[in-house]
Amino acid sequence: MDELTEMWQEALTSEFLGEPQVKIDQFLLTFGLALGNQSEVFKQAYVAYLKHENSHSYEPMIGAPLVFNFDLEREKVTLQRFEDQAELSFPQFQRYMGLIDLIFSEIYPVGSVVELDSNKLSAEVKAYFKRSESGPLVTIHARRVPSDDRQNYIDYIGTVWPFGMLPDVEPILLNNLLIKRVVSAGLTNDEEKKYVLQVLKKEILLDGCLSTMYAERKRGEVNES
Repeated sequence: MDELTEMWQEALTSEFLGEPQVKIDQFLLTFGLALGNQSEVFKQAYVAYLKHENSHSYEPMIGAPLVFNFDLEREKVTLQRFEDQAELSFPQFQRYMGLIDLIFSEIYPVGSVVELDSNKLSAEVKAYFKRSESGPLVTIHARRVPSDDRQNYIDYIGTVWPFGMLPDVEPILLNNLLIKRVVSAGLTNDEEKKYVLQVLKKEILLDGCLSTMYAERKRGEVNES
């Protein structure tokens, strides 16, 4: 068993998900592991939730679909694969997805240049790129930065590439859902990889923090950090 899978199995508990109590069975563990190993599938499912869709499914070439049914009236999410299923409240689903993101999502090195998904950007964020001829490119300067109340973290803080810090432009707060692709990866080595695992994953997990995208709040737009 790899280290991230072990972290997932230890961290997903009834206490973590909160009330009403949910039994943590092999289905919930396996379903989350499948999402954690397929980042695009994970993103598409959470975007469907944020957009108030009634359902979402992913059908692989081999195997059973991953099905998400969103009951808007009862504020419940049903996860289903084969004949197995589990029901979570909306806040529980957000914590479930937030934990998957915390443990399994790739954390890009400082100095990476990433392209943002224009379809998911607010008008305010799009305005940051009005001077750029290269599109919505961002240089990453900081990762998993604690929020003001230290209850959550901001995935990334960046600036418009190629300009960097500008006197009239605020740094851009990013969540993972906004990143379309990596254009140029920053420097990484064994020291950086160790820091990502020990500090940006394990220590944050011990602190009980999740990304602001999964905070217990009413569902909003994808561009909320």
